[in-house]
Amino acid sequence: MKKSEKRIIAIVLTLSIIASVLSVCFNAFAKSQRLILDVLYSDSMDGSEDLLWYIYTPEASGTYSFMSFNVPHSEAYLFTKQSNAMQSDKVMTQLAYSESSPDYAERGQSGRIQFCLTYHLEAGVTYYYAAGWWSSERTSGTMKVKLTCDEYDAVPVESIDLRCDVSYDENTNGRWTTDSAGNDYFLYDLSRLLTNMTVTVNYTDGTSSSVTGQDEIDGNRISFLTEQEEKHWYPLSNPAYSGNTITVTVLGVSEVFNVQINETDLKTVKIKTVDFVTGEALSGVTVRRGNDTATTDESGVATLSVKAGENEIELSAYQAITRDITISLGTNVVMADFTYEPIQLVTGDFNSDSVINGKDYAYILRNYSGEPQSAEIARFKGQINFKKKNYEPLTLG
Repeated sequence: MKKSEKRIIAIVLTLSIIASVLSVCFNAFAKSQRLILDVLYSDSMDGSEDLLWYIYTPEASGTYSFMSFNVPHSEAYLFTKQSNAMQSDKVMTQLAYSESSPDYAERGQSGRIQFCLTYHLEAGVTYYYAAGWWSSERTSGTMKVKLTCDEYDAVPVESIDLRCDVSYDENTNGRWTTDSAGNDYFLYDLSRLLTNMTVTVNYTDGTSSSVTGQDEIDGNRISFLTEQEEKHWYPLSNPAYSGNTITVTVLGVSEVFNVQINETDLKTVKIKTVDFVTGEALSGVTVRRGNDTATTDESGVATLSVKAGENEIELSAYQAITRDITISLGTNVVMADFTYEPIQLVTGDFNSDSVINGKDYAYILRNYSGEPQSAEIARFKGQINFKKKNYEPLTLG
């Protein structure tokens, strides 16, 4: 084979390899996610050489940081695509790389070899971020990343005005839920606020623009940041009372909106619980309305707060079959005393299986003797085969 032929073959093979590499890279870009500022992304990745790709086109020039929020041994790259004067296609140009950052801990993160890739981005330019494992020790796992803007260059926005006439009621426009610490808080329906909010942007040149229920204005993204799952709303009656806010940002300028949440006008109610068989007052009974609870005292009386209208109430106690009742109050009622109509609870469910049967009888024989046993057997006979459904429907009001 002549040297010229070998040279041609080598060139063809080289071009083939380059084309193959570019094909793989561009396929990766084709699968890229488009980043949104201050949003945490979480994606699974297999293989120590794999990379996750992200695209971002800044609306304003400034210094941006692409950060890792997962286990150690992570790294990141920053690229742009540029036209190649020698070829008809585009080439990828690497701008920056990071496997760690000295200011990483200052950003609230910890751990070794966590990347924080900081770089100045130009408005309108499309950038490509790639994140992967720095060490071959990592072969799979979840990569968590976030892009933030540390500082914008000249910002064209002077101020932002917010208007929204929507208010919330704690019983109709959201739900009560529990956080990881076991605290109950009100989680409101955010979409109801956003679809009715008018955002007005005042620019430095004296002009202004307004939109309602949109996430863009003049081609620039409007960021709505709420921390209601971290900074909870509690009513004034709660010792942990706090309000709730949402931060609206356009091109680096932010304004805080105070979310109006109305407390329900609650009424005071007193009830009394007694034993189904003996008629004796029952103390320690838990009275629950949603997430609000009260407990009966030694005389079997509990005081609770309910809203106007119908309220579903649950009564529960140790070794008792749980009972549901309804309390219905008019809007003009301030305080209602229902202690004259004691509520009966079956309290012989020793095995906590929601039925009085032979298992409870066996428990009595094992744990009682003499007169106490005779008394418990008599009580057992008065409620044998009783189940929750055997309670008569009860509405107080």
